[in-house]
Amino acid sequence: MASTQIANKEQAKAVSTAVHAQRFTDEQIAASGLHSDAELPALAEAKAAPVPLSVEYWSPETEGESKRCWILGIEDREIADMETGELKQLESVLFVEQTAEGQIKRWFCASKILVANIKDAIQRGEIIPASRLTPVQIRYTGLAKNSRNAFKSKRFEILPLVVSIQ
Repeated sequence: MASTQIANKEQAKAVSTAVHAQRFTDEQIAASGLHSDAELPALAEAKAAPVPLSVEYWSPETEGESKRCWILGIEDREIADMETGELKQLESVLFVEQTAEGQIKRWFCASKILVANIKDAIQRGEIIPASRLTPVQIRYTGLAKNSRNAFKSKRFEILPLVVSIQ
């Protein structure tokens, strides 16, 4: 367990960044420009990846709403403030869900409580980002009054899912 445990925020971010790290060498990228004389590959035979590049924001409204998913990591996302429309950089949880119909969807959520709990689980080694090893169920449990101010925040329950990996 100690070898998989992520010790601090920088390591957690590095793991998250590694998910999005280059799959190609600098030389491959330099030689791959569409402006080159090289023949383009036939895309008609190309297989589409199962995970889309598009990402949707998850903001649960109903208590009990949940996602069964794999955590990709924590990353900063630019999000519009609901009241002012001002764009802000917020830490967000990025995750992948497989729907009951088998469709793969990518989501992100910037709830501070959810982000903090997922970060803690990553640091303790309970969630291994961008792997099939530690799927979770994130369930929205409703709004609760904050202990430090008069506002309410969304609360979540995060449960590990036990699956058999082939």
